[in-house]
Amino acid sequence: MVSTFVPNSTTRTRVLAGTETTRGVAVTPTYRWRGEAAVTKSRPLIREEEATGTRDRFVTPQQGLPSFAGTYTESLTYESLAQQLRYGLASGDSPVTDGNTVPGYTRLVAPGETVDSATLQIGHPGLGWESAGIIHNEFTITWDFDDADGVWKWSSTLLPTSKDALDGTIEAVVGTLPTATTITVTGAAWTVDQYAGAWVTVYGGTAYGQQRQVASNTADTLTFTAAFDPVPAVGDLIRVEGLFEAGIANDTGSKILTPGTKVFIDALGLPIGSTQVFNRMISGSITVANQLGEKWFAENIDAPSGKLDEGSRIITGQLTMEFDRRDEYEQWQNLGEVSIRFEKAGPVIDATAGSTYQAQVNVERAVWEEPSPQTRQNNITATFGFLAYVPLSDPIFGIQTITPVATLG
Repeated sequence: MVSTFVPNSTTRTRVLAGTETTRGVAVTPTYRWRGEAAVTKSRPLIREEEATGTRDRFVTPQQGLPSFAGTYTESLTYESLAQQLRYGLASGDSPVTDGNTVPGYTRLVAPGETVDSATLQIGHPGLGWESAGIIHNEFTITWDFDDADGVWKWSSTLLPTSKDALDGTIEAVVGTLPTATTITVTGAAWTVDQYAGAWVTVYGGTAYGQQRQVASNTADTLTFTAAFDPVPAVGDLIRVEGLFEAGIANDTGSKILTPGTKVFIDALGLPIGSTQVFNRMISGSITVANQLGEKWFAENIDAPSGKLDEGSRIITGQLTMEFDRRDEYEQWQNLGEVSIRFEKAGPVIDATAGSTYQAQVNVERAVWEEPSPQTRQNNITATFGFLAYVPLSDPIFGIQTITPVATLG
């Protein structure tokens, strides 16, 4: 038997995304996420003992309700930061143009009551998955000058509602006598070349275990790029894998580089962004914990309801700096309130107007937690954690981006 498997040269993972109208109702992807996504589905066995008259009391297998989880990591670009916020901070996309010859589009996103959800196609040819209802349940934006990658980064936990094979995946039976390079499925009624490029696995019968790629198909016959050996027989079982959405180009965004990141810490009463901190900042992060959970009801079987358990949103962060002033410690001890901003300006958008890409994170009212001292390059450093509180008039938190992109995704 000659077994052909999906070659390593084609098994590159990808993440394709589309914004849903209704959470959990899958849509066709329209653009790419730049990072690495993983979604898991788990379904525990129910351990119910039965009276067998012996010590071995498990007879009838039974599964409980499924649960879904996931993660996403990415080296951020100005464009992708703006994209990801709609799935973790606030729904919608309302950019404001600056009206320049080469327009820049400003998006100021503050926490909203709802977030958008996404459908993701994840994996590689021959083993692709589709997950719907994706939202960032908790996400962290980090920058660290000591990180060799030298870019702002995003990491998040995902809250999906499903994990299924790609749309179009089918299982079928070989209908009439196949050849070495063709298989016919009686009554299939496919669209011509619907499965061109797809991978087919024989998972039952004479040619068990072999995989071949489809070169073309008619309404009921698949033609393959390489011959089967041995040839499948009538009645063999095959699985035709669905295809990733075609024609979605790679994103060519501009990365948010860590060098040049500015940090502002302002005392209560000063406008945010008034006081830049020099010669001390090493790293920083901000974490938004949405604390959402799925709700299940009696009629639900394989997927949760459309309702969400909405816990309290918590926004925390930290700044690591070379320590040479006592007042930071005193601010913590006295519950001193500050505002915090970190921002990075990127490449030029319109040279004449002097506009540039921008990523800016604003915490209007933060209170320090107890600092944690360390050392770096023979100097004392300290990591100052903080918690965001609701200010009198401004949003508790906001992220502003400026890019030349008018429409996200």
